[in-house]
Amino acid sequence: MVRRLIVDNGPLKKAEKNKLAAESMYIMTSIIRYGLSGLPAKPITSDDIDRILVCLRVLAEDNGKVSNIFTNDCRQVLGLMLQEQAEFEALHTKVQKKKNISAQADDSIMFNQLVSRMDMVNGEDVFEVSLSQAVGFNAKKNDTDVSLEPPNYKAKPRSC
Repeated sequence: MVRRLIVDNGPLKKAEKNKLAAESMYIMTSIIRYGLSGLPAKPITSDDIDRILVCLRVLAEDNGKVSNIFTNDCRQVLGLMLQEQAEFEALHTKVQKKKNISAQADDSIMFNQLVSRMDMVNGEDVFEVSLSQAVGFNAKKNDTDVSLEPPNYKAKPRSC
């Protein structure tokens, strides 16, 4: 708003400037009143009120130095902040790329690394053997067994 009042100095008459400033001030005070009323889900903070009040003072006083701060200096500082943020993000992404994660959360766990030598029976891991039996994969198959019956199936004698 301040920028419009200052930059468009030529075509706007004094009465139009006052009307535009008054409308802006009315909107800002309405925002403050609504924020303090208790109707919004999140009430307005004191910092927000202070910022709006500063803007109201700038519009009411029509001071050249303060207007210059709002229009020029704030723009320069914002540009510097954005430039610093871009440099920080570029540096931060380089650091993130250098970090190489060797293990992922969903990698499988090698249980044979966790087993001590005391838990080994005949050089075999008891956990691995029981897991393979539970799944149905028996690592020790007898190649000479050609029967079609499952290994634990016992044929019952038929009765007539």
